[in-house]
Amino acid sequence: MIDSLTKRQRQLLALVILTLLTMIIFTLTIAPLWALNGHYLDTIDRLEGRLEILQRTVAAGSELRSRHDQLKRMLASNRHYLKSSTEALAAADLQGIIKRLSGSKGMEVLSTQILPATEESDFIGVTLKVRMRGKLDNMVKVFHALETGQPYLFLDNVSVRSRLQHSRKANFVQMLDVEFDLTGYMPRQS
Repeated sequence: MIDSLTKRQRQLLALVILTLLTMIIFTLTIAPLWALNGHYLDTIDRLEGRLEILQRTVAAGSELRSRHDQLKRMLASNRHYLKSSTEALAAADLQGIIKRLSGSKGMEVLSTQILPATEESDFIGVTLKVRMRGKLDNMVKVFHALETGQPYLFLDNVSVRSRLQHSRKANFVQMLDVEFDLTGYMPRQS
């Protein structure tokens, strides 16, 4: 059958066969490699985008971490809060404060009782129930010193009862029995 073809037809047939072989080789080898290369380029672009986002996140995280450390140092140096590391130590600090102030202002501490701690935002509230006895002007001085000093302390549930007491200088002196809750705050340890 090929012998019956003219020279021109044989050349065209050879060209068609060459073209078909070239297309088959291209389809079987080069086209898949080209598609795979496109897939890899898309994957590389996606991963570079993710890498850029992660690098920005790391930079923001480092900045936030340094800001957090700075705020922790600032909070630790802040005199407005109790410096103790545990609630029991903070309650002992409060007891020391109330005994020191009451002694210097002429009040007598009858008792202190530690109440359960409360959690508020990033702080732990440490509360004492305090019973004291003394004169009105001394009580006012103690209350003023407690609420205006540092660390910040808060009085709550104040109960004042009056009673007369015999004195050497005067026949009777009005004494006050005072009961109140004293709360101070310490930062939550993180």
